[in-house]
Amino acid sequence: MNSEKFAALIAKRLGCELARTDAVVRAVFATVRDGLDDSEAREVASLLPAAMLALWPERGGARPQLPETGGRGF
Repeated sequence: MNSEKFAALIAKRLGCELARTDAVVRAVFATVRDGLDDSEAREVASLLPAAMLALWPERGGARPQLPETGGRGF
């Protein structure tokens, strides 16, 4: 799926304007990135198409301590 189709799908599912999807994807990517260590984040980034990679954060925040993962993040 190309990035335009992906954005259109997100907009349709959320019932929001297409222009808002970048902000939504950035927020989701930031949350996911925060749960990954640098190696995991590089692996995910390597799988993203160029247009989506531009939305992927270079650095993560504090890794959340998720009880369901034994406190290891995602």
